[in-house]
Amino acid sequence: MEKVIVFGLGGVFRRSVDWLMRHYDIIAISDNYSLKNPSQYIFEVIEAKEIRIKNFDKVIIATRSKVVNEIASSLVELGIDKEKIFFLNSEDFDPFLIDPLFFGDLSLEEKQKVFKNNVELIWIEPNSKCNRQCWFCPNKLIDRHTKNISMNFGLLEKLLKDLSVIDYDGDVSMSYYNEALLDETLEKKIYIIKKYLPNCKLHFNTNGDHITRDKLLSLEHAGLDRLLISNYILKSPEQKWEYCTARKAIEEKAQKLDLDAETITGENSTNCALFTRVGEMRIVLDSLNLNVNGLSRGGLIDSGVPIPARIRVCADPYHAVPISYSGKVMFCVNCHSEAEKHSEYVIGNINEQNIYDIFIGDKMTKLRKSVLCDINSGVCDGCNNVSQSSILRFPDEEWRGRPRSRIIVKRVLTN
Repeated sequence: MEKVIVFGLGGVFRRSVDWLMRHYDIIAISDNYSLKNPSQYIFEVIEAKEIRIKNFDKVIIATRSKVVNEIASSLVELGIDKEKIFFLNSEDFDPFLIDPLFFGDLSLEEKQKVFKNNVELIWIEPNSKCNRQCWFCPNKLIDRHTKNISMNFGLLEKLLKDLSVIDYDGDVSMSYYNEALLDETLEKKIYIIKKYLPNCKLHFNTNGDHITRDKLLSLEHAGLDRLLISNYILKSPEQKWEYCTARKAIEEKAQKLDLDAETITGENSTNCALFTRVGEMRIVLDSLNLNVNGLSRGGLIDSGVPIPARIRVCADPYHAVPISYSGKVMFCVNCHSEAEKHSEYVIGNINEQNIYDIFIGDKMTKLRKSVLCDINSGVCDGCNNVSQSSILRFPDEEWRGRPRSRIIVKRVLTN
């Protein structure tokens, strides 16, 4: 077997590591992360500058395609032969298998099995309000700041009882178009969700305006598994994102919250992220480069990011379920439950039906078929969302990914 060094320890690596181990002899792994605990990996962890002194046949870059050439160029600068640099091609890595049972005439029990086998992420919006009106969010166009409506506990428990029937064990996010820390009943809802779904991974993201050290302790005590604290350093799309500015903002926030960095991403052009924890609750402080990562939110806003025609069907309508504070279930998370433009993408309401009859019901089936026939139609036209199976994974966590088709290693073309 060829001896390889894998560069990149994020989601791509975690999804592909089993395949890589079957096809290559992995002699070491590396990343731009500053790793405090390399013993968590079964492979030798080395710094990038150490790669060239190893005896290897290939360096395989396992990361998002946006930064492949950037990483490859940096490796060449370190003295690594560009002919030995390859990558896991994202064009082959993104496709997923659509369960044909989504389009069958199913009983409730059969729908529950399809849901269990396919759904990896459920958004449950605990409240309506957000205290910000960011330039990159539809809430700048829709009033989510004058009132704060909390999801009814009876409605929440109805949903959770349905999900407990299948022992749902995927991700649950308490984020949608809200700021969860504005919900006065947040800890109680966390406790209830974990009571009904003890095996789920529960998390949410916050803009960080209302987070304190005491609040972190309260959330951890209630049972929250993970928390993402976003640092939005760009006040307008005209501003330029810089790694050093993002890192400084993240480190200042961590210091304010008395958090130690377990891992922090190295310099790159797409993001900066610090990984840490409070007790059993894992925490990410991140800053995305919205110059290259902005989303159009189903055509509601101009993200400032060029939107090419979609070349494959999006996985979100098969693997993710967004549920608003009012009980509306949406076609995908980029659909806003209160946007008139997206009103036809409300596929049901859990006040009136169970989640299985909604998610594998007539309206959702019709929408899925329409997008399969034309992947650039409807709400998918002009949408630049890259679907993900789950979020907030840490470097040492197992990836719970959807079925994949194939993985192909291709040579990186560098100047």
